[in-house]
Amino acid sequence: MPKPHSQPTPNLFTSTVGLGLKVLSTLVFATLISIVVEFVGMDHLWSQHEGSRLRDRTEVERRLLEAQAGSSHLVSYVDGLSQQYREWLATAVGPFEVWLTRVRQSEKQHSESVSPLNHSVRTVGRALADRTLVALEFLNELTYRIAAMTVGSIPLLILSAVGLVDGLVKREVRRWSGGRESSWFYNAARRLVGPCTIGFVATLIVWPWTLSIAWVVAVFSGCIGVLVSIAAYRFKKYL
Repeated sequence: MPKPHSQPTPNLFTSTVGLGLKVLSTLVFATLISIVVEFVGMDHLWSQHEGSRLRDRTEVERRLLEAQAGSSHLVSYVDGLSQQYREWLATAVGPFEVWLTRVRQSEKQHSESVSPLNHSVRTVGRALADRTLVALEFLNELTYRIAAMTVGSIPLLILSAVGLVDGLVKREVRRWSGGRESSWFYNAARRLVGPCTIGFVATLIVWPWTLSIAWVVAVFSGCIGVLVSIAAYRFKKYL
């Protein structure tokens, strides 16, 4: 009699890779959303700018992080990582940014000596160039939050490990004390880890105003650590 096909059980490696791909795709998607939010805000929430609003936001967040972290070494490490990200970004889009700047300057110089149709076309082109340069400036300033998020993933992983150990200890106690089995808490906590991690990434990338990076890292790290602890605690005790 043929054996029924069993449903393959995802292992830790595939789950980790899947979560990493989700976080990476969320990072790209959140970056696109944040650029759209910046453009909408330029028209309705704040005056148009040449990147000064973003530079001011980054400077305020840097001072907040330095005051709340209480360590100049941590801030220096975030600054160094941000500078490395900026160098990679400059290598990728630097020639394109220089070309856009030259196109915008040449369009401004020759816009008065062309026909009305060409003038309209050049006006649209100049507007697109301006918006593209603002987007590049936004990406340049966003590197600081991405660097802070990279460093912030360290306490997130540490608290997750602590939550895992705490949950496994509680699971052993429940196992030897004959505690009842329930899969609802395990499934609910396990399914919330991914959305909470994605929320951590999306908050740092999309939020257009100044925020406290240290508090964001602390809140999401604590939530993920608690969820991991609950999931490990409620995992099947006889496996």
